[in-house]
Amino acid sequence: MGKKPKRVAIFADFLNEIGGVEYYINQLALSLKSAEVDVRVYCGVEPENKYWINLLKKHDIKTTFSKLHYKDRKDRTPEKTLTQQLVKDFNKWKPDIIHSCPMGKLVKIWLETPNRQSIPIVATEMTTPGPDTKHWYSNDLFEKINKFDAIIAWSQASSRGIKRFLGYEGEVVIFPHFIPAPKKKIDFISKNDAKNKSIGCISRLSPEKGIDYLIAAMSFVVKKTSNSTAHIYGMGRDEERLKYLVKCFGLENNIFFEGIYEPIVGIDNVSQKHNIFVQPSLFEGMSIAMLELMVRKRAIIATKVGGNLELFSKSRSGILVDRGDTKALANKILFLLDNIENQMILSKKAYSAFQERYKQINVLNSHIELYNKYI
Repeated sequence: MGKKPKRVAIFADFLNEIGGVEYYINQLALSLKSAEVDVRVYCGVEPENKYWINLLKKHDIKTTFSKLHYKDRKDRTPEKTLTQQLVKDFNKWKPDIIHSCPMGKLVKIWLETPNRQSIPIVATEMTTPGPDTKHWYSNDLFEKINKFDAIIAWSQASSRGIKRFLGYEGEVVIFPHFIPAPKKKIDFISKNDAKNKSIGCISRLSPEKGIDYLIAAMSFVVKKTSNSTAHIYGMGRDEERLKYLVKCFGLENNIFFEGIYEPIVGIDNVSQKHNIFVQPSLFEGMSIAMLELMVRKRAIIATKVGGNLELFSKSRSGILVDRGDTKALANKILFLLDNIENQMILSKKAYSAFQERYKQINVLNSHIELYNKYI
């Protein structure tokens, strides 16, 4: 590792959900802290769920957030209040660089602040920008995006979207995720696991995650393998509708909503419950859950979207299906359920592909080198 930045400010719009954005911010902050960097996390509004805040504080990482809450979704008072405070704080603390994740409200308000300090800004884009995800970006982002010094993408697909769809003209680098190693020993899938007919799915419960198609696929699967089950781990605004869909298909005895588990550590136990995991997303950047399952030697079926193609195509470490193709998804699930040998092959290939790409010390070094380039 070369010269390290002394002070890094991480901008976060939210630290509420047990999801991918918060996971990345937490691991980025902890990794910088382990490298003896003074890292602080700033959040646009006070989180209702204190899980991540408590975890950061446990590691002596300072967190600052606006205690104001939105009057409506267009209200920017909380971020404006916080950025004025940051201008004062940064005069004393003097951060070397700002890392924004996502490219959201807080960093945009910071860029609009007339008396702000001139500090380099690096941002991370977590999804694949394009027509499917246009609703996630406000129009004023397109006006401000070229004020970022560099953007980190998680896949080639995301990198192309940042340049072509968002119109970014600066440096885009592709860095892997921070994915901690399992806390316990997890074995490869073996012939002893052949009787396990359960399928896992780790996902936020929202329309873009394609859970509808997994539910529909299971209606075909259970006709041929009646004792098969699907277990969905996650939460979200679509939960009630998805549960009703399960009831409409008459699959209450085959599909179960298991809620959430503790991030980072809970995946060890969940991964050992199922040999096969499915990710039916309609669009994706690079799924953290898929990477966590690869290092835990699971067999994976995923859709041909975003970073999944890069993750599985060349290495053949997972099975890919077209998004929204219910019949194809059902056929691939049945193929693996009936074939323990192929589960075993994917188990080994997934682990090997992860080890080749995701050495954690390399991930941290890449971030630090990028910071130093613009400090």
